[in-house]
Amino acid sequence: MKIYLTFVNNSPLRPQLLLINGDIKFKIDRPRWQQFFMLLIYRKLKNIQNGFVSVEDLSALSSFQGLQPKFAGRYLSNRLVEQTAPYRKLVRESVNVSTVGPYKLLIDASDIDTDLTLLDTYFQMKSMYIVDPLEDSDPIWDEATKCYFDSDFKVSYRLFDRFTNLPKRSNENSIIRVILAKVRMAEIEFKLRGNRQKILNMLNRARRLCTDIKDSNLSRMLYSVIIGVEVMTVKTTKDNYKKLLRLNNKALSLIDELPDSPDKLSIKAGRLYYSSYLSLRHSEEDENESNFNKSIELHDILSQLESPKLHRANKGIIESTVLQRNLIILSKRNTPAGSEEIDIYNDILVNKRTVKSASLNLGFWIRHTMKKAGRINDVIDFTSECLYDHADQHDTNQYSEMLRRHRELRNKISCSGMV
Repeated sequence: MKIYLTFVNNSPLRPQLLLINGDIKFKIDRPRWQQFFMLLIYRKLKNIQNGFVSVEDLSALSSFQGLQPKFAGRYLSNRLVEQTAPYRKLVRESVNVSTVGPYKLLIDASDIDTDLTLLDTYFQMKSMYIVDPLEDSDPIWDEATKCYFDSDFKVSYRLFDRFTNLPKRSNENSIIRVILAKVRMAEIEFKLRGNRQKILNMLNRARRLCTDIKDSNLSRMLYSVIIGVEVMTVKTTKDNYKKLLRLNNKALSLIDELPDSPDKLSIKAGRLYYSSYLSLRHSEEDENESNFNKSIELHDILSQLESPKLHRANKGIIESTVLQRNLIILSKRNTPAGSEEIDIYNDILVNKRTVKSASLNLGFWIRHTMKKAGRINDVIDFTSECLYDHADQHDTNQYSEMLRRHRELRNKISCSGMV
């Protein structure tokens, strides 16, 4: 009897579990059963509690979240009965399954083939189960941040949530990270689901934590970052223009008098561009063209400095910012994006000069210019390619909205007999 627990491409978030006994092989891919076996393997190899797992331990696993301990045990017993006899026998030969536990692997550690380091990282990153109350939070923070900037939002959200639920540490750096985690979770919530109340709750939690920051300059910058996400909860309509501008100006005023630093410059560049973006979209004249130019100047300066710690702009921010502004101008003129704009967009996309969520947004604006100009065939062709190129963003609201509009337009054209 052997158990093989491998990880696809050495990613701790992509486990594969296989039970083998002679000619009988059983791949376990149901999340609850997979985590159940992974925890058993972990405790067996690390000799934690003599390898035993209780029903209480099961209810702490992320896939069992919401199940009371007694129901976690019942789930295992009931689902095992549903398996065919050979597989049921294979599972029973590897672990004692009952409704009440405790559970323990019945095979020797030498019959388990896995990478214990990746297994350890798996529990740190994905599971709600606390492997060690004093576990190092750095790997979780680093992976969550990487996924955030790679636009892998679902995984990033889960990891940031995991990070904020670790045992609290009182040092200021840990508090800053929890604040940023809450802010980024709020931003991800906006991108994926748009639950306004949930977003505001996260931001309010971040605000309360800011009172624990003794450095007033640092606290002001964090407040400014929070406001930068808060503006997302207000619809970008002409009626809300002044409200959005007030919020944005408040974020700017918080940092204006602070000493220059990469973080201050990055936050200020973002707020100045947003001010220009608002006036460009909702005023007859661009009242803040100077703000746009200042934003580009600051981003240019930032490219020569060390990376900000609190507020990191996307790589390729200058190219994508200039392109977005040009697309908004074209949209106001009912002029479709031409070959120049599309070439820049393709260069940004192909050479990964910005994150996928940002290039999707650019694609959204290109489509918008074509639609306003009545270039329906171009809209259909471009949208199909854009959706294909950004398939990994299918969980986001913007992708879903683009797909919805694409389907509606195709159906409308089909019904009218144009194609």
